Amino acid sequence: MTAATPGPTRESDRSAEPYGSEVTRMSGFWGPTLKNSSGFRVLLRPAPILLYWTIWSTFAFNSGCVLPVSPEFQPTPAAPNYPPAFVRSEPFAETTVSAHPQTFTVEVVDPNPADKLYVRWVSDYPPFTARSRLLVDDVEGRPQGPPISFEGSRCEKFAMGMEHELVVIVSDRKFRPYDQFTSDFRFNLVEGGGTPIMMAWDLVNCP
Repeated sequence: MTAATPGPTRESDRSAEPYGSEVTRMSGFWGPTLKNSSGFRVLLRPAPILLYWTIWSTFAFNSGCVLPVSPEFQPTPAAPNYPPAFVRSEPFAETTVSAHPQTFTVEVVDPNPADKLYVRWVSDYPPFTARSRLLVDDVEGRPQGPPISFEGSRCEKFAMGMEHELVVIVSDRKFRPYDQFTSDFRFNLVEGGGTPIMMAWDLVNCP
């Protein structure tokens, strides 16, 4: 007795299968198929349609809600502070000069045109010793331009002795009270981180 050979599967045999085993290409999309009530297979395309509507709705709703971003302004940085500089002296600096009669003059410029100048005339310095003296009161807030002068005949302010060193210190920041410090360079201490400059002469014949 010959065994019966199974024939091809009929559509009715797969009626219980909601989805077909093949993938059908329609309108450029791929997707599974499903039988409708008439027995025809219908292409399912939920994913592409959902993707299309998601993209469209995102563009439609977001395109009208973009707010301009205001520029972020940064404050203008302050100009750096530069120290003043000597441009001329009379007599020449670092020379030996007789105290009688003699006027010492310096000219100073500052790269920061709005800065005022502070001037201090001292003797026998640096470093600060028992012979060091503040010869005249500090000149504060002096405008730039006019020469800065000192009369060398004021020998009464110097310590005892015939030879001395005359020093002028110029800053664009106010001097600190030197008698409140113990530093060897206490005459150079200024406020606000300034950098004082100095010029000196060797002074003789000053009893």
